[in-house]
Order: sequence, then C-alpha cells, then structure tokens
Amino acid sequence: GRLMHELAVSDGAMASLQCSEQEVREAIVALSASDRGAVELAGFNTPSQTVVSGDADAVEVLVEHFETQGRKATRLRVSHAFHSAHMEGMLTAFGQVAEGLSYSEPSISIISDITGKAADIEVGELISAQYWVKQVRHAVRFMDGVQSAVESGVTSFLECGPDAVLCGLA
Repeated sequence: GRLMHELAVSDGAMASLQCSEQEVREAIVALSASDRGAVELAGFNTPSQTVVSGDADAVEVLVEHFETQGRKATRLRVSHAFHSAHMEGMLTAFGQVAEGLSYSEPSISIISDITGKAADIEVGELISAQYWVKQVRHAVRFMDGVQSAVESGVTSFLECGPDAVLCGLA
C-alpha cells in the first residue's frame, strides 16, 4: 500500500463495464487507433462484467462507447488505475520488498487470481516474489477462479473487503 501511495498522482481511472471480455478487447483495439491513451483489461468478474483500467481519457471513451449502446458502465472510485501500466513505477520496489519475504507452500488449495485456476506451486505461483509482482500488474480472473472453485466442490464463499460486491457476483 505504501508503495502505491508513493506513486505520483496520475490521470488514471477504472470502470466496470456490462459486457464480455471479448467485447471489451474489440473496443480497446478500436480505441487504440484513436490515440486517446492506454486502457487495459483489469478484471473479469462475470461473463458480462469486465473491469478496465488505464489513462482516464481512454477509460472515459470506453465508458461512453458502451453507455451509448445502453450498457451499464460504472466509473470506479479508486486512488490509482490498478492492474495497468500506472502501476509500473512501483513494481521494482515492490519486487525488492517481496524478495525479502519468506514463502511456504500453502497447506490448502488456493486459486490464483492471475490464472483463475489452482495455483501451480511447481512454477512458483504464490510462493515467489515474481508471482506477486505479476499479480499487481495483471488482470484479475475472478470469474474463472469462482468457476474453478465450484468445479473443485466449493459451495460457500466468503468475501473479506470494504464493499461486499464480488460474492454477489459469484
């Protein structure tokens, strides 16, 4: 948290869009030709809800694009454009902090939010600094993680956070 707060105040933004991952990918490609800044996929919450993050102008163009189609688009109140290039300035320092930690194999199965599948300890998921640096920068595959959990027999979910939003989506 401290490293993120040390980042310069940016013109970043995030938004939740009522559309599929593929629809957002296609809109981002179309947007890139307009030279309004960079925007990236930041989260996949449901088959019809995708989160984007990046330059505020570019995020706003995507929001307006989907709103004109009658799609719900929610501008998220965030301090930074998480899971986007706006995090690049803290990754080296974050990696140094993460390198100083001790990691142990989990005693229970844990789903990686990078892949949406059970973490593969053999390749260093969860138990390496590199994994956690990657987690800061990559999109969160929540929908895939819930699906993996259900396929593994999970029947109850608990959300720990300031806004109980994700469990409702699950």
